[in-house]
Amino acid sequence: MRTKLFALACAKRGMMVSTFYLFGVFPMQICELQSDSRRMLFETIPSNSALAVGSFIYDDKMEFKKLLYEHQLPFVPGAKFIFFSPALRYANQLLGQNKSIVIKPADGSLSRHTFVNIKSAKQVKAAIKSVFLISLEVLVEEFVEGFDYRATMVGFSQIAVAKRMPSSIEGDGRSTIAALIEKKNNEKYRGPVNSRNHPMHIVEINNSLLKKLAESNCNLATVLKKGERKNLSNKINLASAADIYDVTSTTHPHNRALFERVATLLKVPIVGLDIIAQDLGVSYKKQKLYIVEANPKPYFEMHHFPLIGEHRDVAGALAELYVDSA
Repeated sequence: MRTKLFALACAKRGMMVSTFYLFGVFPMQICELQSDSRRMLFETIPSNSALAVGSFIYDDKMEFKKLLYEHQLPFVPGAKFIFFSPALRYANQLLGQNKSIVIKPADGSLSRHTFVNIKSAKQVKAAIKSVFLISLEVLVEEFVEGFDYRATMVGFSQIAVAKRMPSSIEGDGRSTIAALIEKKNNEKYRGPVNSRNHPMHIVEINNSLLKKLAESNCNLATVLKKGERKNLSNKINLASAADIYDVTSTTHPHNRALFERVATLLKVPIVGLDIIAQDLGVSYKKQKLYIVEANPKPYFEMHHFPLIGEHRDVAGALAELYVDSA
């Protein structure tokens, strides 16, 4: 959907985006941007290298931590490993300090294969084994408390900020949890989990959901009290039907300046920053705020179609950037 939004924004500005098809039938993620003065290939959305403004490989989570550390910017402590034993030893050291742990691949994976808030040696061992099955490098981090935010910048300036919350429902005193989930799945912009044409996904009725409900002695037939809110997942990724709230206008100016500085240090004009904080309406100087990751091809559909809040035209800002650089 990112590509479609970008293509529509380009068309409004006199540029054309075309998609390549495998054997003339199957659409690929490889596209071409055409204007009067340029032709450029890209995947999903144009890459930063196409603008020739920097070469920092910031999708490497550990390299990104090093950059933040060197410039005394807030980051999540952690270490990268290529072997099981050192990763396990480091994780157990953190457990020994009464710290919860996050274990994930060292490169981008859209929150897949990420294990959070691990508190036992047994969980640590299983998580490290699982990540090594799909990645050559494992990142072990401290688990930090707070809400999850995404700040997306284009042209070294903040364009949009979203708060991502676990999928939830609110009781009305009459409807069952199953009925409330059905109502939620009918919300505008939600579609199947594997759909690339919807900015938000539906809640799937599966074992993970049933287990989550059982943790609070509930099931699909339970009727929630009026005003009672129930989380349906521990995850906040879009595949888990996360709820998106636009908080751009309430983000504190100090935090805006911080995110813009990070984008400038990365020397890239397009970046999505994942942030953990209690409230982005409060300056990072007065709270614990952590910059977790930088994303080279940020999922900006969430800014265009939030569940609550103003729609932000990130695709239009991106297209303007390429008009200016033509």
